[in-house]
Amino acid sequence: MSRRPCSSKYDSNGNKKLEDVAMSDISKTFYSLNHHFANGGQCQVYHCRFNEETAVIKVYKQRRSNAVDRELFAVKHLTQFFNKCGLKFSPQYYDEGFTRQRYPFIVSERLGRCIREINDYNRIYTVGTVLRIAMKSLNNLRLIHAAGFVVRDVKSANFCFQRGFHERDYNVVCCDFGYATQAAQVGLDINVINSMEKYRRGYVFGTYAYAPIAAHYINVDQVPFDDMESWFYMVLHLLKFRRGFDSLEEKYDFWLNPTPNLGILDELFFFMRNLRRSQPFPYEEVMHILRRAQAILPFKDPTEEPYLVTPEDKAHIRTLFPDYNMVYEKRQTSEK
Repeated sequence: MSRRPCSSKYDSNGNKKLEDVAMSDISKTFYSLNHHFANGGQCQVYHCRFNEETAVIKVYKQRRSNAVDRELFAVKHLTQFFNKCGLKFSPQYYDEGFTRQRYPFIVSERLGRCIREINDYNRIYTVGTVLRIAMKSLNNLRLIHAAGFVVRDVKSANFCFQRGFHERDYNVVCCDFGYATQAAQVGLDINVINSMEKYRRGYVFGTYAYAPIAAHYINVDQVPFDDMESWFYMVLHLLKFRRGFDSLEEKYDFWLNPTPNLGILDELFFFMRNLRRSQPFPYEEVMHILRRAQAILPFKDPTEEPYLVTPEDKAHIRTLFPDYNMVYEKRQTSEK
């Protein structure tokens, strides 16, 4: 597909410009929209400045969008909840408003890179790093659920490193709440949902490939268990076992498979398969399983970088870590 020519209506990446300047109806602050860096299904994301701090501004593509209402409701409440607890596990809400063309926007804290972006740059996460990301995202979702919300769109593209991804103490947080809603108090078990075939629908809220089984049915409110089902699909994706699912039948077949052959995730697979959707999700037990998997890894990551580097980077890393080649070769052998 040919790229759109750069003009006053399009930016250098071929994305249609919604506005050049946005003004908040609340703080009366003007924001420049000249630094576009991401494009989602429902919004375009720009860098901006808020009180001398680097922030991001999400401009939604529709003038009337339920997504912006859901995100505002979730982000405001999560910001209040985490500030009250002295925690910081979601983007800080800063401001909101409308552009001159009446497109809604939200200004929030700037995070680090999206965890999927590393793969887009031809880098592959190590097994140890995927387990660390799984534990950090598990803890993040646990806190979001404790605040009374479900994300309904858990996938690698919606999680970012809170700090630089090269830092040892990096954290991982959810950065998109466009489908978020308050969690249902009571959930149906899967065997009950299976009997609701006539209520099955062809679309889902969120991303089809990673949506939980319950999302495929009408009138089934999502609970924290559903976010964790999507979280497990995300971990599979990061470990390159599979890239999502194309149909509801594939998801049923996946969970009914007696021999999934997921290697280090086998224990977690069988544990989650035996869980009941109507019961509180056992975050702590899942965390223990991930820690056991981390403890039996036959190698340690050779650097603090949470990914395997490209061939062009190896020479530089080897000068810093003389044993890098030995560890890398051991990893390659163990993964065959």
